[in-house]
Amino acid sequence: MRGKGKKTAKELMTIRITPECSQYLKMNYKNRSAGADSAISELMNIRNASLSEIKGLFTPGEWIFIASSLYRDYKAEGAFRVSSDRLITHCEDNEKIGNNCCSMYGVELQTITDKIKTLSAAQIDAIYHRVSIYWSNADRPDIISLKEWAEF
Repeated sequence: MRGKGKKTAKELMTIRITPECSQYLKMNYKNRSAGADSAISELMNIRNASLSEIKGLFTPGEWIFIASSLYRDYKAEGAFRVSSDRLITHCEDNEKIGNNCCSMYGVELQTITDKIKTLSAAQIDAIYHRVSIYWSNADRPDIISLKEWAEF
């Protein structure tokens, strides 16, 4: 007897993936199509949980400082996107190159780096993801202003 759970509508789409991703899906799921759907759902769940875990950790000024630190590299991929050391380096560089950005946003670099050091790789990825969404829509203040975005 089949489960009585609610069926979710599925959309048909064609995607291009790397051979490594294809191999991963073959090894870890019954088929690549179901695997891709499952892997995306798992990523969404992890990101949502990670965002929930870090909500309230950073002040609005710290979020703005982090966003400005990642302005040119918010689309980082791979191991860089989950590295606390990489995120800290971006923040340190922003302070050095950005002419004392910390004072501009009323934050302390050491406080931010101490907070970042406590985060898991998934939480670091969630920061990059959140900043990426903001910068992808920064030219659309009707969607969200920086001040509103920083209230998290």
